[in-house]
Amino acid sequence: MSDAPNLPDPRVPPSPGVSPELAYAIAARVTAIVAGLAALIARAFLKNPFRAPLIVPLWKRLTRAGQRFARVMDHLATNTPFPKPRQRLRTRPAATPPVKLPHRRAWLLKDLAWEAAFYTTQLETLLSDPEIAGLVAACPQAARILRPLAHMLGATTTLPKPPAIPRRTRKPAPPIPHATPLLPQRRPRLLFPRRISKSA
Repeated sequence: MSDAPNLPDPRVPPSPGVSPELAYAIAARVTAIVAGLAALIARAFLKNPFRAPLIVPLWKRLTRAGQRFARVMDHLATNTPFPKPRQRLRTRPAATPPVKLPHRRAWLLKDLAWEAAFYTTQLETLLSDPEIAGLVAACPQAARILRPLAHMLGATTTLPKPPAIPRRTRKPAPPIPHATPLLPQRRPRLLFPRRISKSA
């Protein structure tokens, strides 16, 4: 496998308004932020027994986010269409439940203090550039990847909010037909008279 960088194909024209240099520069900066943050988490959480179980799932999530963002920027630079999202297959529940990550805003900033604040500032500086902010805002795939990262770092950004999911309207249940009351059934008559006991 060659170690050559993933350069845009010269046969494919770049997308209008997005230069390949800008797209690859943004991808490189986001990848550096994600890689540095993942290394910081592995080093700092290893000393905390309460946060140590979060190292592996958080490392995987951050690494995958960096790879996905690089692919999005590569599609923009080479003006190639985005692939259709894959359908998730239903899998059996694992024997051990997955580790749940905290959901509150800026939880990494509260746990790692000034060390995480460095990456918060880096992300805010990146997205404060009007050209970069406009590019990310015009690409829902890029904003979808950066939004969780900004949430856990507590970064103040102008990322567009995700579209609201329309609620499903339930159809009214059909009216239950009134059942006709059952008439009390009469006890059937005996065809033969009862036998009279000999003791009587």
